[in-house]
Amino acid sequence: MPKRRFDGCGGGRTAKPPRRHLYLVLDDWSIGYSIRKIDLSSDFDSEDSDQLIAAHGPISSNGKRRLPSAVFRFQAQRGLPMYFAAAFDSKIMAMHPVTPGINGMLPWVPESLVPVFDVRMRSVIFGPRQIPDLDDPIYIPVGGRLFALSTGSFQLLYPPPGDDESGSEEEEGWVWSWRQLPEPPFKRKYVTSYTIHPDGRTIFISIKKRRSATTFTFDTAESAMTDDCTWKQHGNWVLPFSGRAYFDSVLDAWVGLSRDPGTVGQLCSCDVVSTSDVDASDDRQCPTVKLCKELFVENPVMRCVGATLLYMGNRSKFCLVECTCIKEDSVDEIKDGSVGGVNEDSVHDMNDDSVGKLNENYEMNDDSGTNDSKLEEQHVSPHSGYFLRLKTFFLMYDKNGDLKTGKHIQVRCYDVPKTVSESIQKHPVAFWM
Repeated sequence: MPKRRFDGCGGGRTAKPPRRHLYLVLDDWSIGYSIRKIDLSSDFDSEDSDQLIAAHGPISSNGKRRLPSAVFRFQAQRGLPMYFAAAFDSKIMAMHPVTPGINGMLPWVPESLVPVFDVRMRSVIFGPRQIPDLDDPIYIPVGGRLFALSTGSFQLLYPPPGDDESGSEEEEGWVWSWRQLPEPPFKRKYVTSYTIHPDGRTIFISIKKRRSATTFTFDTAESAMTDDCTWKQHGNWVLPFSGRAYFDSVLDAWVGLSRDPGTVGQLCSCDVVSTSDVDASDDRQCPTVKLCKELFVENPVMRCVGATLLYMGNRSKFCLVECTCIKEDSVDEIKDGSVGGVNEDSVHDMNDDSVGKLNENYEMNDDSGTNDSKLEEQHVSPHSGYFLRLKTFFLMYDKNGDLKTGKHIQVRCYDVPKTVSESIQKHPVAFWM
């Protein structure tokens, strides 16, 4: 099959970076998912502000806290957060397995295509499906491309044809499809964390199986995938993170959620490791780790159900998307108003009830001002106890070199729609783009 020429950069034009937003994906629709757009730009009016904006206080009983209305809805099997991917700078891909139609309905997803929603163009195209469907995949965007890892499978997808920002050209006969790469020398279920080296091309993946621990690397540069397309064992140690970690140039470190059971709910950072070849028998230890002292669920009546960390760009800016719940033994106290909860003032009501119909399976907000009551989501009462907390903050080192959050912190809190599945609560799906 003809290959696509790819130089890993844009078309040479310098343009002002587009304004980014948080996109939240929930399976609060009876037959699929909704994507909601949240503007966090007002959360950091001043980086040097000494004000700590926290979401504590009595919980209101009026139940008016609401997420913004969906900008896009599509049908797919609910409860499968692992099949979403952020790709090609502004696109959200939903690569859910094919499921048969029920009760005379059409199949929830096409057999050979997957929906690709462009958040800036507010348009939908259909991309190539992976065949067969992957089992619990990990999607890793690197250098304007998308890599997919699963047990016995490692694949690459280039940007869609006609994507002017991709810096790539289609050769004659080129077809937009997944390209097979060398299988990983490990099973997906043993992966504990992964990240991208600051060189912008090398993937680091850590696995832990019983007492053994190993970190592998894969060079995604086009030249490397042509000349030396192999996985390399980088040492008998693992990254200290749970899931994805991000490189921050100001901290000169990788940052992510700690995987240590004793530090759940805390961030940590570790030194960046060189990509130079290492003897596979190297028994070096994990690079130096620094633990952020602040806990993100400070309220004693709240419990973290699941969390996703997003990197918002330079200046060490992050957003923690948390699903929290009120502990069962604290519900009665909160109803009585004797325990602090979430401040109603911290909720930004950005409701726009205009929902336009795209087709039977995919729907978009067309700003028409109309409202389809059948698609309007139901929201849980505050006393049911489930909330989404969006916590935006800066990270820095203190005078002792320890990792800490900055003084300017913003917390927004929303009710979790009652139809959201437990899987989405445990693994919130959110993208910054």
